[in-house]
Amino acid sequence: MSNLLTVLDRLRRRAGGPSYREISRRTDGLVSHTAAHTVLSGDVELPRWSTVMAVAQALGATPEELVHLRDLWDAEQERLRPVRPMRRPRVTEAATVRPGDTMVFTIPEVDEHLDLDTVQKQMTDMFPENNVIVLAGAKLAVVKREETA
Repeated sequence: MSNLLTVLDRLRRRAGGPSYREISRRTDGLVSHTAAHTVLSGDVELPRWSTVMAVAQALGATPEELVHLRDLWDAEQERLRPVRPMRRPRVTEAATVRPGDTMVFTIPEVDEHLDLDTVQKQMTDMFPENNVIVLAGAKLAVVKREETA
């Protein structure tokens, strides 16, 4: 968050170094003086964008500076986003599976970290004698096994 703090610190110095209470006043009370302190000191991992924006506007940020701050904020948010490990599929209905059956797997919780090819391979490896269909939101992987005589 150092880039974000650097830009905010520069804005504050350019604005004459107003106190946190003055910054709060300039936001018409939208941001408390303690929230202004939190944003400008980096006491929190990543403050809400609305708070950062209000503080920056109170410090006289130009529209271009606000766009730059948003880019920095988005990058920091992305950096802090945890990469969730793929969970094993939960079996909701037990059924007898015979070789050659078509199996459909539905993954209800899909995010950008889902590697559909990996999921499909895992399912195919688990059920090598079956056709496998994996449905994951708008993504679809279909593997058909050719029948051998």
